[in-house]
Amino acid sequence: MKPIAGLIAGIAIIAAIVQFVGVASLLPTIAKLNLRYFLQAVAASIAILLFSSMRLKLVLNAQKYPLSLWNATKIHIATNTVNLITPVVKMGGIPLKVDYISKTGVPSIISCASVIGEMVTETISFFSTFLVLVVYLVVTGWLPGSYIYLESAFLIVFGVLLFVALNILLSRSNLEKFIRNFVLRFATVDAKKASYQFNCSITSYIGNRLLLYSTLSLSFLCRLLEFARINLIFLALGFNVSLSLIFTIWVLEAFFSGIPWLPGGVGLVEIGSISALTLMNIPLLIATPLILINRLVSHWTPLLVGGFVMSSLSRNGIKCEI
Repeated sequence: MKPIAGLIAGIAIIAAIVQFVGVASLLPTIAKLNLRYFLQAVAASIAILLFSSMRLKLVLNAQKYPLSLWNATKIHIATNTVNLITPVVKMGGIPLKVDYISKTGVPSIISCASVIGEMVTETISFFSTFLVLVVYLVVTGWLPGSYIYLESAFLIVFGVLLFVALNILLSRSNLEKFIRNFVLRFATVDAKKASYQFNCSITSYIGNRLLLYSTLSLSFLCRLLEFARINLIFLALGFNVSLSLIFTIWVLEAFFSGIPWLPGGVGLVEIGSISALTLMNIPLLIATPLILINRLVSHWTPLLVGGFVMSSLSRNGIKCEI
């Protein structure tokens, strides 16, 4: 399915949700929305994009390829937009990020290694946060015990894939074989030289403790801002809630957005999260506007900002094929 068609289908599903709940029932709650808290939630969402861009800048600077924060921000926002409209794996922006970075004068192999290094810290922060929160929420009774089994299966698959990836990336001989067997089908490069550059870039990144800790800190800061955004939306709706409920909503959205579906999980995240909250005795008239507004801030705001950035890049001769 084309991304635009998928987004339209997702919007239709959201419209159906609103129609089911009742527009007249939702309007009084939305009309009372505190604009100050809502704008702070939007600011938190934009800050996440900015800190993620700073992480990219740090990684490239460590590779001796200085990149301005402005260019790093444009690259990250544009490629994050592609991730948001990628239907399944939600990683469609990664090849584009490598391409954009290469256009700034960074060798393609170094660009690829830097992007993978950046992905490692983002992945570690996301999955470790998800793991800790699921265990905590199951123990405290906020989530059913079945989430532990689902998460365990998911983490086992992820662990196996991570082991295989590291076995390739950190071994120069294995990396050279990988490049010869797969990369050379799509690009003409010197496999031995490329594997050497890639391996050196990855190992220097992992061996640079200051860089590793700095990028991990920025990644975990983004998680904290995601919690803050959810809390601010609760406050905007006039509710002061516990951290456990905030954590629950974060886990639910993370879980449903990881299921193959329409671009960005549009429709599924809304239906799944609202349904789960109502099963936890959260009134439908509270769960629905909360999830819809949170998705407006967390998904649609970065998507709209990214659209403007990609349009600007296109006007400057940098195009993206989706």
